[in-house]
Amino acid sequence: MLKGYKMNCTFDDRVDAQFAVKHWLQNHVPSDFTLNNMRRLLRDMVQKEKEPVDDMRAEYRERTVGMLRGILEYSREEAENVARMSPSRTLNNAVANLRSAFDMLPSQSQTAGIQIQEAVSQLEIEASMSIERSRQAAMLAGMLLRPVSIS
Repeated sequence: MLKGYKMNCTFDDRVDAQFAVKHWLQNHVPSDFTLNNMRRLLRDMVQKEKEPVDDMRAEYRERTVGMLRGILEYSREEAENVARMSPSRTLNNAVANLRSAFDMLPSQSQTAGIQIQEAVSQLEIEASMSIERSRQAAMLAGMLLRPVSIS
């Protein structure tokens, strides 16, 4: 290992990414919730890392997991805020699915993806402008979990 380099990425990288993406989502409109913007945000976070790492793949992996967890947490919180003002069983089920998906990551990502799809369907039933931020964020989380083929 090179002197001054982190052996592997830490849990802190994941937590930092989780908070950074939530902050980003709060300050942007739902139409900005795209994979390209998330990739840009991820790249910026990695480039701003002050401590050099010896495994860039681990850095990206930990930050990606953190971003995904942050997106799910943001989506759940937005849905919970709407549910407090106008409770509904469908909305409560969506919140429960988002919470469950958050808890499953990163070890059970396939099952988490199913939970996210169910939450998105439930949020679409509750379609209103007040739930749009939550729905868009949940859809973004689902897109991030889909396998990507690299050609």
